[in-house]
Amino acid sequence: LDIYKSGNVFTAPIIAGFVGADTIGVILASNVDQEKELTLVIDIGTNGEIIIGNRKVLAVGSCAAGSALEGAHISDGMRAAAGAIDSINIDPKNLEVSYSTIRNKKPIGICGSGLVDAIAEMLKSKIITRSGSFNKTITTHERFIKIDKFPEFIIAKREETSLNKDITITQDDIRQLQMAKAAFYSGAKLILNKLGANLKIQQIFLAGAFGSYINVKNAKFIGMIPDIQDEKIHQIGNAAGMGAQHCLLNKELRNKAQELLNRILYVEIAIEEGFQKEYVEAMYFPHYRIDYFPSLKEYKEIPKR
Repeated sequence: LDIYKSGNVFTAPIIAGFVGADTIGVILASNVDQEKELTLVIDIGTNGEIIIGNRKVLAVGSCAAGSALEGAHISDGMRAAAGAIDSINIDPKNLEVSYSTIRNKKPIGICGSGLVDAIAEMLKSKIITRSGSFNKTITTHERFIKIDKFPEFIIAKREETSLNKDITITQDDIRQLQMAKAAFYSGAKLILNKLGANLKIQQIFLAGAFGSYINVKNAKFIGMIPDIQDEKIHQIGNAAGMGAQHCLLNKELRNKAQELLNRILYVEIAIEEGFQKEYVEAMYFPHYRIDYFPSLKEYKEIPKR
């Protein structure tokens, strides 16, 4: 480190094996432990940290969301960089696609925010069903191609891209996103159950680089986060980094970081009773239990399978 030779190095405490010092940083930056309302904080990444708390309770856990939201394991996926398709709209009448790219470059792939938009829009247009399968009644549409007999939906046509090939969404791409969003939702639900069956999320903070750019309405539409009012969902940026900076500038916060360990309930999500059931049900769009998402009226018209 390029610091004064007698300088002190501080590291925030580790909560558990997969919940490290960055989670302490998120808690300190978001002040979730001081909120009056029960607040869900998700630090979105390959290993998603989930925090639920307020002035009275505070619990954390970690879920293996995978790297689909960072563009990995997606057929035309990429990280958020110039040329990445980052937002998508689909006209439900004719399935025409409009999109934007980072820095307005010709598209070369789809990043995480674009993938979430794509799946949400494909649901609204009935291109896919609630189970995540392609709707067989419309796979003959001109925006579909078949590779090895498997349908793919075209987001950007060959002549629009810098790749000399179509940029598409495949069945496996949809499954990858389902696994990621199911990990977040089921993880949050299991932590909430641990705190008390009658508790209800009243506010959501989305942290991390991805959490800053995602379309929160579409994140809710696909069932990545619970169904609460849009104005109660806040994007708070790199909270882990902000928490670290605050600790460096404030000795009281460094002391508080240590004290938080005595208050935090750690939940090992993957071994919680009912994990498999919760995870499988959360694979559906928005969830197998459609009554968990009463505000999403559009789902009445979307086939289940």
